[in-house]
Amino acid sequence: MTHKKSVAAISIAYVSIMLLSYLYTFHLKGVAYGAPDFFRYELPFLILLASMMVMYVVKKGKDLPLVPPFPAKNSYFFWGFVPLILTLIAFWLVGFQASWSFLLPFLATLCVGIGEEFLFRRVILTYFLKYFSIHKAVALSSICFGLFHAINVFAGSDVKTVLLQVMVTTLSGFYYAYLYLFAQQIAWSAVDHGIWDYLVFSGPVQQHSLFVTAILLQQSLRFVLALFMAYRVSKLIRKTTC
Repeated sequence: MTHKKSVAAISIAYVSIMLLSYLYTFHLKGVAYGAPDFFRYELPFLILLASMMVMYVVKKGKDLPLVPPFPAKNSYFFWGFVPLILTLIAFWLVGFQASWSFLLPFLATLCVGIGEEFLFRRVILTYFLKYFSIHKAVALSSICFGLFHAINVFAGSDVKTVLLQVMVTTLSGFYYAYLYLFAQQIAWSAVDHGIWDYLVFSGPVQQHSLFVTAILLQQSLRFVLALFMAYRVSKLIRKTTC
């Protein structure tokens, strides 16, 4: 199988399994996206998807180099991660419960982070980098990431909510794409992504205005960081072509 067909196959498989999970959870179990029990039914599928992507990258990693490689800038990762982990710690200090129902969403969103970062950044972004300019590859992978979330309509989300999520996740895709170019640690991005989803979609977090404000401020920070990293990419490109 050619590299192109391999990337297409793993992408189609990922989307198909996600759709199948939504058909099971929403249409058979009657539990909609965002409901308290949603992750309970989705967890086996999310574990499968995360495991599938890790195995794929381990097997095909040599075919997925970062082109061109940038000097690693780990500090770019920590600018976004430190406020995020502090918010997580604060939330757990306020409302932590040693129960499966409390910990299950955290485990589920970590699986989401692993699956989506390995697919959209480690596989799709690096594939696009072989054929397009850096900014175009970032844009295309981010659009793919955003459009992927349109399938949430099959999990019971209304169209307006899905459209908003597509726009927000597309913008987030730019942040994670540029972050991977500089940090070059997909596992770091996966953990960040998982914690971010946990805080954004956790019901208890949404009930505290302080945490909602913290997330909104961090969303703005990440937008600024994405613009800064895009500028740094342009600067590096000009430097290497001079």
